[in-house]
Amino acid sequence: MRPLRAWSLESQQQTITVPPEVAAKTRQKHDYPSKEHRISYARRTGSERTFSTIKDPATTSIARGWCRLTGLTPLALWLACLLAVRNQRILAAYAARQADTARRAAAGLPPRTASGAAKPSPASPPARHNSRRLPA
Repeated sequence: MRPLRAWSLESQQQTITVPPEVAAKTRQKHDYPSKEHRISYARRTGSERTFSTIKDPATTSIARGWCRLTGLTPLALWLACLLAVRNQRILAAYAARQADTARRAAAGLPPRTASGAAKPSPASPPARHNSRRLPA
């Protein structure tokens, strides 16, 4: 059995600089806060949103057993139909939002904002905090 060796933090921690040629294939194409990076990342988020909606079992699902066809050509055809249906559903929702915005504008109301955290209604009572003090 070898004796335990004492380690010193000074001898273990080092800073290295990696030149750009190392791992050039897996490197990001654009610098992080640049406009080109945002455009490239927007493509990625759009494709991931597409895949997540076609995998969502609430609307459509491509889980195992989603169709009984086998082979690349029939599955590719069904997947193309699935994407077309998804796009039609998104276009219908967009048209409904535009019609609602136009209706609200005609009534003198502001357009709906994106749904984020729930905002309390002016008619609702104020939030109650548990401010009861425990006996000392």
